[in-house]
Amino acid sequence: MEYRYPLKEEIVTMLHGSGAPSALMGANGSYYIDDAAHTIYGPKSGGSWGSPFSMVGPTGVTGPTGPTGATGPIGPTGATGPTGPTGATGATGATGAQGIQGPKGDPGGEIGNWSINETPSGAINGTNVTFTLAHTPVGQIMLYLNGQYMTSGAGEDYTISGSTITMAAAPIVGDKIRTNYPY
Repeated sequence: MEYRYPLKEEIVTMLHGSGAPSALMGANGSYYIDDAAHTIYGPKSGGSWGSPFSMVGPTGVTGPTGPTGATGPIGPTGATGPTGPTGATGATGATGAQGIQGPKGDPGGEIGNWSINETPSGAINGTNVTFTLAHTPVGQIMLYLNGQYMTSGAGEDYTISGSTITMAAAPIVGDKIRTNYPY
């Protein structure tokens, strides 16, 4: 593109294009802008364009941050993702407190009489191992020491003969012996 305006007695033009100008382009006194490189040549003198100089100045300082724009509209809900893997099994929790004792049940079986929660006679002193029941059992007895079930038999927690219980180890002061048995 060419723009003409009078300068003294010559016609000077302002030319532009992409890349350096050809020496055949424009009259002396003309200028040429390289659109691609953002440089300007001229004024043309003695048929030569000379060296270009940049039309781009140094980068300016960064301006202040502008105000925050308005919040945009809420986008659509995304698709549900896949189910994740099953997590590891957690640690076992602490043992809960012991529950309260249930109500006394009715005696069962064919035997008519039961002794329930009986305390056998005998000293609980850390040395005595012999205790006597109020009745002679007619079946197996259930003996508890401090609420723990004891096992009967040779080499076990106790033996029984008639109404006499012989403990493998002497109960100490404060221990509690209880028995349930049919008679």
